[in-house]
Amino acid sequence: MAPDREEGAAPEDSAFAKFAVVPSNIGAAEAATRFASGLQTFVAIVGPSGWGKSHLLEAAAARLRCLLGQRDVLAMSAVDWVAGVRGHSPQAPLILDNVQDVLSKTRSRLRLRLALERRVRAGRPTLLAFTESSPNGWVRQALPQTRAWSIVTISPPRAAEREVVVLQMAGALGLVLSDTLRRLLAWRLDGNGRTLLGALRRLRARGAVWLDGVSTLRACGLLNPFFVGDANWDLRDAIHDVARSLSVPGERGMDERDLAVCGMLHFAELSETDVARYLGMHPGEAYHRALAAGNRLRALDDGGLWERRFVEKVLEGVVGN
Repeated sequence: MAPDREEGAAPEDSAFAKFAVVPSNIGAAEAATRFASGLQTFVAIVGPSGWGKSHLLEAAAARLRCLLGQRDVLAMSAVDWVAGVRGHSPQAPLILDNVQDVLSKTRSRLRLRLALERRVRAGRPTLLAFTESSPNGWVRQALPQTRAWSIVTISPPRAAEREVVVLQMAGALGLVLSDTLRRLLAWRLDGNGRTLLGALRRLRARGAVWLDGVSTLRACGLLNPFFVGDANWDLRDAIHDVARSLSVPGERGMDERDLAVCGMLHFAELSETDVARYLGMHPGEAYHRALAAGNRLRALDDGGLWERRFVEKVLEGVVGN
């Protein structure tokens, strides 16, 4: 779930150490660890895409390579294995991902079944992952001597569990997030673990620390495309609502459109084109109005305080939706 090696972790354990263990995946994490330690011979992990199956397979392969000294212990796709894309010693542990991809074709399904039967009879370690919502008939039919297998599941994490996942991923990337930003990613962002990782990597490309309100709002603007699946999410609406309700002391000539365009372009750093379209003005006009409003705010004695208040109210609106 995270790309960088955790300091102090042994190479074969770093991938396991980076895996965010939560109630929805603890059974799969424990089974993969037992397999990699030689305590479980036949394991099948079943669950939806993007929530850690491949991570666990790679972690198991890394530990076995270290323990056994066998470089050919690899986590490979079942399609590649059936096609013989990578050579695999029958004596080595077999670790296959996306096994469901070979079950729809009779020839590949039979080859897999026969190979698994031979491995079960010989007691050769085998770890499989199926991208399915549950251990359905296809999964069980693929496994010879079903009782010999530990079949474990990964479920999509609940929002509270996603907070743990976000925190783990962010830490592995060297990111420091505000509580508000972590909650927004966990509770509002649609998609799976790959979506979360993509959002966090986008943040990391711009900086490592996103702690205060201003940087949190800027992060929301940067991640705005990731929230398109949320029908209740429009950062421009949240900013515009605050601009209509929050006046600037001593600045009677600054109207809500000036504040809105300044908040959208300068505070949230949204796209100039999107902001101009939303406010019904030319991009050049949006740019100049935002620049003028920003200069006037900075000239105020309490401009910084007003900006922080503005940002806090926008974030309250976003979190509350």
